[in-house]
Amino acid sequence: MFKAITSFELKYHLKAPLFYILFIVYFLLTFGAVTSDGVQIGGAVGAVNRNAPFVIMQFMLVMSVFGVLTTTAFVANSVHRDFELGTDSLFFSSPIKKSQYLFGRFTGSFVVASLVYSGVALAIVIGSLMPWIEKERLGPFALWPYLFSLVMLVLPNLLLFGAIFFSVAALTRSLMATYASVVAFFVAFGISGSLLEDIENETLSALLDPFGFNAFGIATRYWTVFEKNTKLLPIGGVFLWNRLLWIAIALAILAFAYFKFEFTTGTRKAKKQSKRARAAEALALATQERVSLILPKVEQTFGAGASWRQFFAATKRECVAVFKSIPFLIMLFLGIANVWGGAVTINTIFGTNFYPVTTKMVEVIDSTFRIFALLIAAFYAGDIVWRERSLKMHEVHDAMPTPTWVIWASKISALIVVIFTSLAAATLTAIIIQAAKGYYNFELALYAKAIFLDAGLWLVLMAAFAFVMQVFFNQKFVGFLGVMVWFILARILPAIDLEHRLYRFASTPPSQYSDMNGFGHFVAPLLWFNTYWMLFVGVLLVLGHLLWVRGTEGGFRERMRIARQRFAKPVAATLILFATAFVATGCFIYYNTNVLNDYRTTKDGEKQQADFEKKYKRYENLPQPRITDVQA
Repeated sequence: MFKAITSFELKYHLKAPLFYILFIVYFLLTFGAVTSDGVQIGGAVGAVNRNAPFVIMQFMLVMSVFGVLTTTAFVANSVHRDFELGTDSLFFSSPIKKSQYLFGRFTGSFVVASLVYSGVALAIVIGSLMPWIEKERLGPFALWPYLFSLVMLVLPNLLLFGAIFFSVAALTRSLMATYASVVAFFVAFGISGSLLEDIENETLSALLDPFGFNAFGIATRYWTVFEKNTKLLPIGGVFLWNRLLWIAIALAILAFAYFKFEFTTGTRKAKKQSKRARAAEALALATQERVSLILPKVEQTFGAGASWRQFFAATKRECVAVFKSIPFLIMLFLGIANVWGGAVTINTIFGTNFYPVTTKMVEVIDSTFRIFALLIAAFYAGDIVWRERSLKMHEVHDAMPTPTWVIWASKISALIVVIFTSLAAATLTAIIIQAAKGYYNFELALYAKAIFLDAGLWLVLMAAFAFVMQVFFNQKFVGFLGVMVWFILARILPAIDLEHRLYRFASTPPSQYSDMNGFGHFVAPLLWFNTYWMLFVGVLLVLGHLLWVRGTEGGFRERMRIARQRFAKPVAATLILFATAFVATGCFIYYNTNVLNDYRTTKDGEKQQADFEKKYKRYENLPQPRITDVQA
């Protein structure tokens, strides 16, 4: 039975979209780090080869940190699913041993969680074949570094995470408790990390690090570039003891869960529910006195006022559903923790202390929190669109006398509220850190401009794009893939000399803030490009309105037929307005960038720099005039 349960668990997870979503996310993150210096995993690659054994080990080790969340999603679901679907009584009454049930579930989900990391290895292999990477930055392909990294770095970490959170899910039979233990794990790891830094004995510090970062750092601290390009981590010393220690702890946790797990359906929660059921049954059987009620008179109104009241009520309902969801709280907590860690460590420039000024806090939020806000936007774009269908309530919900625009507009409005609430939480975290360090010039106007306008508008664009991808494709997994395609194109297009921001979605010119003149001349380009992309999103939303699914109208032909019915004069006028304004704004931007000014690509700039050097190199050693006195 162990083999049968393990096989079933493997097939179940491999059929679900979560595995493929995580595989693609891991692939894209690693692919970006291999092919571009703009994406970093564990620091810049530097002069080391892009596919060097050291780079492979570093990428695998750093990406294993995300295994805390991904492994939990698999192992916790494997044991909690039976209690949620009510199939636990079938398993527990069957001739199955407790060991077969528990370890079969764990083994199948653990194998799937490990297979996700093949996306990291595949990204390094494919990324190193990209034509824009210099051949001098590539070494020969070798399979052993990938296998070594997976076995010695990734699997011990995943085993530890899986053992902890599988045990919590099995013993508590509560998904809420499992997610809470994930948060507790990150908090404990953050506290222990700061304590380990103060330990003078670096061997002890390396042994107590569950991820193995300190042991890896000690073993590779003095490696040269040549060693990083050719050498694997030696199996021995503090690194080997670290791996053995945490593998033993993981196995001990699994053994504890095995002995404490009750192979019965009776739980405290079930007893409460049965007691409530008996009380409800007794109440139903009791003799009831007939009470006469006067029903209130209700007038049905379907005007614009009623539609707007429906819109605000639906927006509030969607917001509450997101704010109460555990995944949102976890991602928000991780993002805030990341902001906190980045903000408290920023206090010196070249050894000189400085105050935690708002400019630096803005940089910290932008660099540490934006990715979490993007994940929240992308994840909940799919969750909000599919909420009623996931709960099997869409036929009832969509049959209500609610205008179509109210349904989708309330959902995307709630998504925007969630994004700005997340940014507000990150901003409040930065302000608290400023106050804790004795700095009280918070510059709220700068926070509003840099975080809520600049970063916030970009996140709104991305959220709207993820939203319409779900609507257009009408498949949650394919909708996520649409966002992934943008992620890839955003990095590939500049690499193949297609750099113009007019066709790179959500791309805006770089801006820089200075204490002397604020954002200065960067404001106008930012304003025009943000307006340009907002108008484009407006066009997409109108098209999404035409294709919005209500009820069971899932087929393409049926959706197109209904879209033609919805294409009334107000919709057509709105679409023409947005499209005309979008094209006009694009023409204005093109006229300013390519006609009035000299537009140069990155290669044009490099060529100009090379020509300048050729032209003036011969004057390098000539005596040059020097300023000796200044009168002001």
